[in-house]
Amino acid sequence: MKKKLYFAVVCVSTLFLESCSNIQVEPYSSAKADVFKMKNILKNKLAVTGFSNKNMAESSIPCRVGAIQVSLPATETFSSYIENSFVEFLIDADKYDPGSKHALKGEIRKVDFDTITGNWHLTGDFMLNNKMVTIDKDYGFSSAFDDIPACKNTAKAFNQVVSKFVYDTLVSFK
Repeated sequence: MKKKLYFAVVCVSTLFLESCSNIQVEPYSSAKADVFKMKNILKNKLAVTGFSNKNMAESSIPCRVGAIQVSLPATETFSSYIENSFVEFLIDADKYDPGSKHALKGEIRKVDFDTITGNWHLTGDFMLNNKMVTIDKDYGFSSAFDDIPACKNTAKAFNQVVSKFVYDTLVSFK
């Protein structure tokens, strides 16, 4: 009887500890096909300057019942992760020049997800050469029924979602 009780306690404890954790988003890497297209779309090299955020200083978002957090690498916030992603994307496309007079500025207004529908939602206001653009989009991903796989899929999808968001933003200025 004691063995069964001990086994049950270990199983429940393991399950609890597994679900009360952070699932980290992967570091950014741009979609190579989009980078290739961008080389032909953008005429000028761009600088990326000081993205701000609207009440978005957080670096993690609770997933499902909140016991699991989808979190960013190191000490990044969602705004800094997205800003750095723009820089990486432009570097990969050979369209980045930190001294360029064509400076992209942005305010990230919303970063959220829904694991039930399998959607990340990103909203931002961007300015380039006195032209303002708002990107407000849902980006789908494959979720799951169970909490842990759903949250892992959410974290895994963020890199690809941000890459699409960066591409959509830059294309909107052409």
